[in-house]
Amino acid sequence: MIRRIIALSILIAPLCCFSQAAQWATLPTYDAIENYVDNYLKVYKGTQMGVATLDGKEVVPAQYDHITPFVDGYALALNKMPDSKEWRISAIIQREGMQYTILKDTYYNTKYSYFS
Repeated sequence: MIRRIIALSILIAPLCCFSQAAQWATLPTYDAIENYVDNYLKVYKGTQMGVATLDGKEVVPAQYDHITPFVDGYALALNKMPDSKEWRISAIIQREGMQYTILKDTYYNTKYSYFS
């Protein structure tokens, strides 16, 4: 029994002595990342959020306070109005091709937090 323990220790000891240090291929760009839809991620820079591909290419810039879940293939990119409870609809994101349209006119989301 003792021989088996010694033999096992001799085999395992070299494996425990080696260590590796992780090294970034590129420095991280985002403060947080979470799964969004399909092969896209919701990315955060500070409190601002956007959408990026799995390889880090930003398809919707991280300049919105909130991005809603997709409903009927569309999501809203919202910005909170200062000193108010209102949310300004800043862009509409289309799930197919992850295209987004920035709204030039001012629209507010007062009732529903989803695309309708």
